[in-house]
Amino acid sequence: MAGVLSGIAMVGLIGTANSGATVRAHSGPSGTLTFPETNTDMTYIYPFFPLSQFNTTNAGFTSQDERPLFYFAAGNSTTFDCKISLASCNVKWNGTHTTVTVTMNGEKWSNGETVNAASALFFINMMKYTSTVYQKDSAVGTYGAYAPGVGIPDQVTAASASGNKLSITFSAAVNTTWAFDNALQVILPMPSSWDVAKVGAKAGSAGCEGNATYVSSTANGYKQYPIGTTTADKKVEAGCAASYKLMTGLAGGIGSNPTITKSNYNNSIWKVSDGPYVLSSFTLQPSDVGGGLPTFVANSKYSGPDKAQAKTLKFQYFDSTTAEVDALEAGTYGLATGGVPAEDVTNGNLIANPTNPSACSTHYTEANGCNGAWAGTNKISSIGSKYNVEMESNWGTSFAYMDFWGNADHQALMNQAYIRRALNLSIDQSGLITTVLDGYGAPDCNLLPQIADTYQNDVTCFTNHSANVTLAKSLLTSHNWDISSTPATCKTGGCGTGIPAGAKLNIDMDYPYSAGSDLVTEVSDISADWAAVGINMIQHADTTSTEIDTACFSGTASTYDVCLYGGWVYNPGVFVSGEQFALTNSGSDANNWGNPVTDCDIYNTIDLVEPASCVGVAGFTWVNPNTSAGLKTAVGNYADATGFTASNSLAPFLYLPNSFYAPLEVGKSLKWTGPPAAQNFGAQNAFANPVLNFLPEFIKP
Repeated sequence: MAGVLSGIAMVGLIGTANSGATVRAHSGPSGTLTFPETNTDMTYIYPFFPLSQFNTTNAGFTSQDERPLFYFAAGNSTTFDCKISLASCNVKWNGTHTTVTVTMNGEKWSNGETVNAASALFFINMMKYTSTVYQKDSAVGTYGAYAPGVGIPDQVTAASASGNKLSITFSAAVNTTWAFDNALQVILPMPSSWDVAKVGAKAGSAGCEGNATYVSSTANGYKQYPIGTTTADKKVEAGCAASYKLMTGLAGGIGSNPTITKSNYNNSIWKVSDGPYVLSSFTLQPSDVGGGLPTFVANSKYSGPDKAQAKTLKFQYFDSTTAEVDALEAGTYGLATGGVPAEDVTNGNLIANPTNPSACSTHYTEANGCNGAWAGTNKISSIGSKYNVEMESNWGTSFAYMDFWGNADHQALMNQAYIRRALNLSIDQSGLITTVLDGYGAPDCNLLPQIADTYQNDVTCFTNHSANVTLAKSLLTSHNWDISSTPATCKTGGCGTGIPAGAKLNIDMDYPYSAGSDLVTEVSDISADWAAVGINMIQHADTTSTEIDTACFSGTASTYDVCLYGGWVYNPGVFVSGEQFALTNSGSDANNWGNPVTDCDIYNTIDLVEPASCVGVAGFTWVNPNTSAGLKTAVGNYADATGFTASNSLAPFLYLPNSFYAPLEVGKSLKWTGPPAAQNFGAQNAFANPVLNFLPEFIKP
């Protein structure tokens, strides 16, 4: 999946194939690969994840059975692997950049069905149906990749399937780079055996994968095109409703805490795959989120280029990092990969005091002054005898959520952009990278990835911390706060709407607590940073991610001001437009952020013509995105508005050092049979991938 709400990210082996690579022959599958899951396990199997289930763990597991239309998999970069994608990368656009024709490659599902254009249309029609249902029924959790008004489904005015040809028409001329990287890539073809009203029915009998017409409608202030009202349209919509009811029921139902049952997850309906592995069995596993662990076996019917090399994929649950490290030391379970705290390996010094920040934003390597030690050495000898250290990297951003549901403990404070900027500016990210992350980190200051990003404003994340603190203090004092003591006091009003004279600058921070964890140290350090400018942190520790979800993202009960849980990986969708989580009412808009400037900045990276809704929006200026320079400016404007370093920054998130640059333990006996890693990620890191694609077919036990 894409842009997934990372939450507490999956610790597993993530590898990829190179675009244009030849098929790598091998003698056939043998042996078992076992991967750890620490404090996370699978909680939802149907690919239409509601927001509460939209995370890297579920996406990683599901991607073994259902591959997207296009797969990001070229070594350690973020381009497509056209060899293992389900469709040809040679898509055809009409002259107005509104209609695209996609040709399927004709791969096979494990049950013998062809992965054809109807398989892709099935997904589009289901997206059409579910986006309408989400608006009518609050009990249905919004699909995490849903972007209102843009892309699929809302911007699609027509779609049809004929054999291996899929045609899609958008409501306006679009940036074709964005369309390829985000809109088309989100499509996850589904088998006809899922297009049924009951298990065992004839494949396709429900009718959701049929051609339908879409009609114009306006919902929540934005345009969408739901399934129409003809007899044929009603049959398609009814088929989608029946299939959705069946599949979500088997997936554990809907809502924030689906009920996982072994019998449901071991149902034969889930054992259909178009990838190298297929689900074999599912075992309930006690954990903080009440999910389970699947076992996959090599898919003997896989028709793609790279066959599975292990007979079996297994996953082992650990309730703590300590337990996982103990297993790595002892060799228990024969883990293929694992994660250890950064302090247990030599320092990464990833971007310590970069001498050339401009170059660092393009490639983090020692050659251009970024001090990029991409892999360390194990300090624990028993682990070092069995595992090599590689570097995980991340095409995303790390942040804590600021609350905009309207009932945060100090909502009036959180509604002030200058306060949100001060919260960000006062954090010593370089210090956190040194003291908490042992050098394995990169500073974040906006929603753009900090590695090899074409659109990154080069120096924005390398601003001097002392200058940032000075600016944070100035922002507060200029808005009438007395910061001579902590918490600061609003002197005589003028601090913002709803903030009376005498108000105190207290901010409630909720975070997942684990005794002795680096996160506890991080929160403590941030608290000290805030106190230095007059901001008082009130800490609230939750012991489970479920509690975090209930406390922070329910939108109903009293919630906290800032929730340290999350981040974003740009996949599905590597184009950095952010519509899936930063656009008003988007599927992963967990903190209920909504702002017309942000929305229009996003539209400016997607559409080639300014939407009428953006004309006259204060604080927004449309730039022509038809040229590479114009598009870079548009993306830069989006970065500035959502970040905290520019004068017009809205700072809707609390940015933290990107901690996905982490040591990854890789078993010394494993062989990587895929392509070599991309140069800018370090030649030794063949097993790491920035978009967290989990492709174990390139690992030979």
